[in-house]
Amino acid sequence: MSMGITMSIWWWPTDGTGRSRILFFLNQSQARFNVARPLGHDHCTSYACELADLDGDGDLDIAVGNDNAPSRVFLNDGKAGFQQAITFGTQADSTIDVAVVDLNDDGRSDLILANRDDQPNTILLAEAPPAGSDPMVRFRPPVSFGSAHSSRAIATADFDRDGHVDWGIGNIGVPNRVFFGDGNGGVKSETAFGRSDGQTFCIAVANTDQQNRIFVNQASRKANQ
Repeated sequence: MSMGITMSIWWWPTDGTGRSRILFFLNQSQARFNVARPLGHDHCTSYACELADLDGDGDLDIAVGNDNAPSRVFLNDGKAGFQQAITFGTQADSTIDVAVVDLNDDGRSDLILANRDDQPNTILLAEAPPAGSDPMVRFRPPVSFGSAHSSRAIATADFDRDGHVDWGIGNIGVPNRVFFGDGNGGVKSETAFGRSDGQTFCIAVANTDQQNRIFVNQASRKANQ
């Protein structure tokens, strides 16, 4: 039977501690998702995952952001097998959202991490691994951006139309912010949006007025703006 790699994510408590394992579901055609496989062997509190071809081999890998545990990239073997994984971050990290995007136009997938617990948000730029190394995914040390707050969400777009990736961050207790990328993996400027006492848990970007302008929409416990 031919199987696609369309996925859905489910958190599954397994050990009575409130921690979970991630399951991914294979689409067996006709929208039937009755084959489930665990992702990794850790029992972590995972808040985010992002699908992208991080190792450049033509299939989708999975970046997972964990709370109070190192985050991981699970590499796809081309048959929806994810036995090989690399770790990024530390045991103390509280990563709530992950974005995968090329920030410095080198053709490699970089990571933007939104962290809570007053930890700074960070950028991890991908770099070329040594020749012949396995796996073919490697990141430079994390670089902080903005101020340390409790962040919950990331959305990316080219807001200022300069050809470089920018990103919006949804925060708790402080205004949300848009960071304008400099095309080299850094931040050239930033601006605030939303309430100063907002509690934003999700943001999305879209061209909503058909005039090639990108708007940011936020979902918040306070009034949405």
